Amino acid sequence: MDTQWRALGRKELERARRLRRRGRLEDAEGILLSAEPLPEVLEELRKTYSRMAHEAKEHHDWKGVADHLERYAAYASMWGWYGRFKLNAEPPAHTASDLRLLDLARRRSSRNGR
Repeated sequence: MDTQWRALGRKELERARRLRRRGRLEDAEGILLSAEPLPEVLEELRKTYSRMAHEAKEHHDWKGVADHLERYAAYASMWGWYGRFKLNAEPPAHTASDLRLLDLARRRSSRNGR
């Protein structure tokens, strides 16, 4: 495996969380994608992509909504084995509201021919 992850300590994870809360989503995403994909990192990444999706929804960018939520699902699917191996923990799943939003985004973007 060629992947070079950083171990993310509490301070770094809190920094990513603060960046997300302040709306600096791309910065938070960068930190989280460079980190070892443990469940707490994936949970923060899920929240970051959820916020990106909700911001896209505000702009009626239904393709963007779907892309952000699907990006998390793909990442969690790809690296979920790592959390199961290291901690015997599943990656965090989308919330019910994000699953509804994803369904809506897929329907709206398919109607618009995107």
